[in-house]
Amino acid sequence: MSAFVRLSSRAIKVLRVAALALIVAVACVRVARTWTVFSATADEPQHIAAGIEWWGGTDVVQHEPWRTVNPPLARIAVGLGPHLAGTRSTPFLRDMLYTGPGYARNLMLSRPGILPFLALAIVLTWLLARRAYGETTVQTRLHQAYFRRDVLFVYSNQCCVCELKVRPLLQGAHIVPDSEAVGAPVVQNGLSLCSLHHAAYDPSTIRIKADYTVAVENEWIEAGDGFARASLSEFDGRRIHLPSDATHHPNPDFLNERFRR
Repeated sequence: MSAFVRLSSRAIKVLRVAALALIVAVACVRVARTWTVFSATADEPQHIAAGIEWWGGTDVVQHEPWRTVNPPLARIAVGLGPHLAGTRSTPFLRDMLYTGPGYARNLMLSRPGILPFLALAIVLTWLLARRAYGETTVQTRLHQAYFRRDVLFVYSNQCCVCELKVRPLLQGAHIVPDSEAVGAPVVQNGLSLCSLHHAAYDPSTIRIKADYTVAVENEWIEAGDGFARASLSEFDGRRIHLPSDATHHPNPDFLNERFRR
């Protein structure tokens, strides 16, 4: 069970990369399908001509403005295909695309040069979006359902503190938060808690020691609060309910790390 959860965590990273690759691939294919539909744009021949001239390495620069305006990398990229096909620089821009393999073929050979820049723009947008909106929340949402399912399963669908067995009220609680490097979404880093005890565990109103006993911070409980004493203080010093398989028991190192905070 725990191996499956670790695999799911790794699979999330693989799926993220695969999703990005799919987005790039779909975008490139859709752009490529327009190459036989649209003729050259107003300034496309100039850019292609500048790239062909650069690849030709001629001493006489016929299209100087287009070779020096803005970074030339894109022009170099779109000029490579036609240059390899035999297209060479001409004195007049309007003649450039009609030499070598011809107008349509030159356009088809030059336009793949823009695809690396499209892919780069998509990747950068992806990375900036992750940075701006946060990836931790997304990752948590993706693995949380699997984590809860597996933790509840090994704990026989009951709260490890009060042994409540109402599944809709049970949650998978991380011992070490999954936002930390060691906070893997595995059952050894999880506890099956009811919603009440999970809410008390997160701010350390109740804590669980490495020997699997409960420690309640009673200073938060006011005198005369019968409900708090029955639902929290009552379990102080008690041993939690543990999974039947010892390999699924909470990691004592994780519990000790959490308890010392």
